[in-house]
Amino acid sequence: MKIDMALSFAINPQDYDATRPSYPQSFTKHIKGLLNNGSEILDVGSGTGKACEKLAHSSCTINALDPSMELLTILESKNLENTSCICGTFEESELPANAYDVILFGQSFHWINDRIVYNKSKRILKDKGYLCLLWYNFCSELPSIMHRIRTILEKHCSLFHDDPFNNFVDLRNHDKKIREQFQVNNLALKQKMALTVNSQYERENLITLISTFSYVKMLPQKQQQELFKTLRQELPKNTVTIPQEYVMYIVQKESAPISDV
Repeated sequence: MKIDMALSFAINPQDYDATRPSYPQSFTKHIKGLLNNGSEILDVGSGTGKACEKLAHSSCTINALDPSMELLTILESKNLENTSCICGTFEESELPANAYDVILFGQSFHWINDRIVYNKSKRILKDKGYLCLLWYNFCSELPSIMHRIRTILEKHCSLFHDDPFNNFVDLRNHDKKIREQFQVNNLALKQKMALTVNSQYERENLITLISTFSYVKMLPQKQQQELFKTLRQELPKNTVTIPQEYVMYIVQKESAPISDV
């Protein structure tokens, strides 16, 4: 089920590219600070290249890895500098050892098998290389409109709670879990960044964004249409402001203890 949900992003990839948010400039600035001339980046779950677009103009090489050729086709159409595409999953792709200075997981880390992701990442990272884990999420202090949306999605989407990183997850609880995983896998947390951004959506744009969620994409077409009809009835016609939380962890391949950031 997990891989089926991940592959569902290939459905209507143009909507995914048009409505999924990019990453804050302050985050990508910190990632660029980890790079040197000729650095090698692996962007895991690159999708249509939201992170690649921010990093492609630096003097590095980007390898964009994604299981969806449909999403990668859109990325390739952007003709980003020094960027090549690999179609496949992180678990099954043959990736060279000690090859990457930075491995980036932008909204993708939760899709990968826990038993594989840490050991394989450490194997393909260069010594002192970095993992950068980025997520965005609806703010935990949700305005009333988002509570209404959540109620509608829970009612219409049977797989709502099967998404490994639900759009309504509490990032504070997630923080505790991810730090414990770093500790167990001998990865040193060098920095954590968090930022809240107010995003504005017209009703139809917000519905299109919601249509890109995996548990919505997995619905039969008739149920999707019923969901969208309900959302149109419940959402205001005017612009909606939605706070979105962004978080990034930068961890390093070494045996040093986790720093209390």
